[in-house]
Order: sequence, then structure tokens, then C-alpha cells
Amino acid sequence: MFMQNIRRSTKKHRKVLLAVVLLLMLGLVGSFATWGSRSGLGGVSSGSGVDGYDTLEQQISLYFDYVKRLEAEANDFSAYVTIASNYRELSTLYMNKYNNDSSEIIALDPPEYDEEGNEIPLEPEQQAERALAEETYNAAVAAAEVWLDASHNSAGWAADWYQKALDNAPADISDIGIADIKFNQAEARYMQDEKEIAVLLLKEANELDEDNINYILNLAYMEQELGDLEGALACYEQASDMYPENANFVATKASLNADMGNTEKASVLYKEARAMAPEDADIAYSYASFIFFSVGYEEGLDEMRAFRASLPEESPALTRADEGLANLQSWADLFASLVVEPTDEDSDADTQDKEAADENQDTTGVNEEEVPDQQ
Repeated sequence: MFMQNIRRSTKKHRKVLLAVVLLLMLGLVGSFATWGSRSGLGGVSSGSGVDGYDTLEQQISLYFDYVKRLEAEANDFSAYVTIASNYRELSTLYMNKYNNDSSEIIALDPPEYDEEGNEIPLEPEQQAERALAEETYNAAVAAAEVWLDASHNSAGWAADWYQKALDNAPADISDIGIADIKFNQAEARYMQDEKEIAVLLLKEANELDEDNINYILNLAYMEQELGDLEGALACYEQASDMYPENANFVATKASLNADMGNTEKASVLYKEARAMAPEDADIAYSYASFIFFSVGYEEGLDEMRAFRASLPEESPALTRADEGLANLQSWADLFASLVVEPTDEDSDADTQDKEAADENQDTTGVNEEEVPDQQ
């Protein structure tokens, strides 16, 4: 029936719909293998599945029409998984549209203040311009948030269809197959901003497929995002056991220990990671930052300078090292600017206060021997 609909379409639309079908056949229903990373999820998959068409609105329209057609004919496990995957992709398209529209919204100019910190009132003409600008801004924000709501709704539908697939899974499906569906369902819940539910699903996926590093790292990220540092650390311990030569895992364990206040353990792990990857600028910067904030500004800068000096002249890490050093230096400059140096007037005032306090002590102090007997 679907192919009959294609034949009834115009030549242009036939090409579009056939492209959608081919892309779906080439693996649109696959898992989101790059969902997370050591530095964070960074959002969901950026691929639309129908790249090359003029606008996101066109891509969204194609996906929406197609998935609704699939829903009308779905009657088995495979169809439920396909529908869920398409809703998940549709959610990504909606989010891309929201991000694009949000980036084009012109922010309102902040109010101006006088030297005493009081807001400078606007002239009547300026007030009218400000009111119009606020109206335009609020309308643009509301229009963009329509796409955000659509993204959350589509993600929720994806999660529901994954659950329907699980409820109707064939008896011979493996634990790994179930884990994959739960993992994709977790992604959909995350896209829906249901992060606690996503964590539970990721844990279930990890229990079914304990050797899947992708599940472990995404669970670690989610635990950390929700504030469960111990849970995140346990995940990275598991990852380190699986890949003992991975310096990034060791460095992340160091960072988590530092965040938990275990500075001695963090220092040991950072040194271990640095020894494992002596030319890794990101690990070196993380360690220098740890020293910068836990020991001292100059000590952290010295650590980063020493790393920079240790690199060969043609090392690709030089650029990152310079960026890290500049960043730490900017932090040091900022903190230095916040320190108020005492002035001569401050010193004079302190001296006067001390003299006044001494004089007051002399006049109010009571010598017990001079106290007359009141009896």
C-alpha cells in the first residue's frame, strides 16, 4: 500500500519518499552509539535521516506523515520498534528546529544604570520601543517553545512504542536485544527530560548486557548529571576494569573524587592518568585545574607551564596546552582583581581604631584592688 502511494505521487515527491524508505532500511532503527561521552552527552544524534531537503519543516513533515502511516498498519514487534525509532528521530528534528529558531532570537538590551546603581528611566518614546521589543521577543520565544514541546512529546511517544515492543517481544529474543531496546527507550526518556526514568532504564540495560561500554558511560554521565557522584564513580570503576589502559577513565575517576572531597585519592589518580598519557593536554589541564583550586593558583599555573614545556616542538597538544594555560591565567587574573589591596587611608584608619580601643580599655578597665568594699 505504501508503494502504491508513492506511485500516485508526483515525480518529485516519489524521490523524497523513496529516499526516506531507503534511509530507514539502511539502519535508521539502529541504536544511538554516540549518545554520550566523557565530557557529557552533548545532545542527541544530530543526523536528521532525511538530510538534503530544503528545510527542517520539510523533513519534519515527511517524518510525521510517514510515522503516522506506519502507526495505522503496525501489528507486530518489528513495526513497534520501527515506529519508536522514527518518533525518536522526529524528536531530534523538532529539537534542531527549536535550537535554530532560538539562536535567531534577538536578545533584549539590558537596562542602563547610573553611577549609584540605580536604573536609568526611559523616555516615553524609548518606553514604547522597549514595549514593542519585549512583545516581539516574547512572541519569538513562545513560537520556538512550540518546537521544544513537540520534541518532548515525540520522545514520549517513542518511549511508549518501545515499551509496546517490549511487551510484545518474541520469546526467543536475547537479553542483549532487550537491553538494546531499553537503551533506546532511555534515550527517548532523556530527550523527554525524564532523566530519573532514563537512569533506571540504563541500569536495566546494563544489567542485561554488562560488557557494553556504551551503556556504562551513558549511565555514568546520567548519574553525574543527577548529582549521584558515587554512582558515576562506580560506573567508571567498571569501565576502568574493562579498559585498564584508558587514561581518560582514570582522569575522570580523579575528577569525581575531587568533586566528592577526596583530594588525596584524586591526586593519586591524576598522577596515574598523567603517567599513562604524558602528552594528553586535556588530562594535563584537568590535573592543573585540580591543583589550581585545591592547592594554589601559582602551583596550578606552574603545573600547566611544566606540561607545556615538556611537549616536543611539533606536538599536536601544544595548541590545547596554550589554551589551557591561558584559561587558568584568566582565572588567576580574575581572582586577583577581586582582592582589595589596603590603602594608606585604610592603614591610618586601622591605627586610629587601635588607639581608640586601647584608650577605651584604659578608661574602662577596672582594677580589682581599687574597687571599694560595698559592704
